[in-house]
Amino acid sequence: LTNIRDPGQAPGPRSRGELVAAFLQGELGVEAYLDQVASRSGQYSGFNLLVGDGQRLGYLHAREAAPRLLKAGVYGLSNAGLDTPWPKLVKARDGLESLLDTPEPHRLLDLLADNEPAADGDLPETGVGLATEKLLSSVFIASQNYGTRASTVLIVDEQGRRRLVERSFGPFGGHLGEIELLV
Repeated sequence: LTNIRDPGQAPGPRSRGELVAAFLQGELGVEAYLDQVASRSGQYSGFNLLVGDGQRLGYLHAREAAPRLLKAGVYGLSNAGLDTPWPKLVKARDGLESLLDTPEPHRLLDLLADNEPAADGDLPETGVGLATEKLLSSVFIASQNYGTRASTVLIVDEQGRRRLVERSFGPFGGHLGEIELLV
């Protein structure tokens, strides 16, 4: 789940966070769940939602309200539509593709820790002003009141074993801790 960056949007009366919890706690399949969410997407501020069941991965952009199943491949999702070529998205997606042959959690987390901002000429114009566009242009965002609070890597091997590693961060990107789960 990501929010859509649009400072002019009205706040939705419902929390986007419930979208993830409802799928995980519910019994609907990917397509049925996304169809249900699409029918009420106007109740939330703008969002992108990915849901999967291990076999299929579905995507919904709240403003398009037309869910779709994604084919196998590498995608990038930030705070616009799927694969919108914002500099940080292109950089992270390209980095991910280069690491797929030997996916090591800590190398992937290093990719997500890239705090280099994009050049001013490469910044999108989303209505938040140049200074904020610059702050938001790095893969890892660190400031006092806004920024990356968690970076998560999930690797599923050929035998279906899962390894999840998550790093947590506070203000200014301060490292708060790391967890690892093997299933």
